[in-house]
Formats: sequence, structure tokens, C-alpha cells
Amino acid sequence: MRNRDHCATGGRGTQQPPPVDPVPDQAKARRLVADGDEALWQAPSVDGRGTCWFTASAASPAPHVGLGAGSCRSNAEPAPTHELVSAGASGDLVTGILRPGTRIAKVTIQGDGWSVDATVANDAFIARVTGERPWQVVAYDAKGNIVSSVKLSG
Repeated sequence: MRNRDHCATGGRGTQQPPPVDPVPDQAKARRLVADGDEALWQAPSVDGRGTCWFTASAASPAPHVGLGAGSCRSNAEPAPTHELVSAGASGDLVTGILRPGTRIAKVTIQGDGWSVDATVANDAFIARVTGERPWQVVAYDAKGNIVSSVKLSG
């Protein structure tokens, strides 16, 4: 399991929710989206106070997760207001979370003179990227309009 470099792009309010034990409950994990042999998974935190997202093998029915890998969000936090909730990269793998019920239909990862379409499913996306950083994650609606974007630096 690789450590993740996540960049939150939305949220509101200033009151901090109670901390979440950042360990996913592996027995309750569900695969959101896959690219080849890697997938983005979602599971409740072991303390039941949050939701965690992490990358692991796409083939595993109960993926192995290392302590602190991925990211977790408290269930007490307000619902995100931005369409592109988070995006992150680990090595050549770019993943992200979209707002539930999002209007995002397509996500691309762009670099200097190149672009890669991400696989989008279950309010999440994943893409394997070989171009050099910095990368721009760009989210589009069904009409091709840019809904949101975020820069991922090296």
C-alpha cells in the first residue's frame, strides 16, 4: 500500500468534527473503480465514525490496507459542496472522489501536451498516468463543460 498525496478541493464550515480512526474496516470494503490490477476502494472506518478511501489490488475480495494509507473523512463533516471532492496521486496512479450524485461525466488527467481519460464509476475515478508532473485533474459534465479542476504537483 502506498501513501497518498490527497488534495481536498471542497468543504465548508470551521467547526472540526471529532477525529476518525484512519483505519478502514477491510471486511466492509467495496471496490469503487478499477484500472488494471489496482482499484480505489471505500470502507467505513473501524470506529464507525468515518468513511475511508484507499487503493489496493483490484482482485482482492478483502483488500489489505496499511495503517494511515489512503484518506478518511468524518461522517460528522458537512456534505461536500464541490463536485470534485478530492484528487490525489501515488506514483503513476491518480484517484479521486466525486460528490455523491455528481453531474461529472468525464475526468481527464492533463500534462504538458498530453491527456489521459480516467475511468469514472460510483462517484470515484482512477487513471494510470505516465507523463511528467505537474498534472491537472479536469472534470467535465455531460455537455463537455469544465465543472472543476485541481492541480497535482510533484
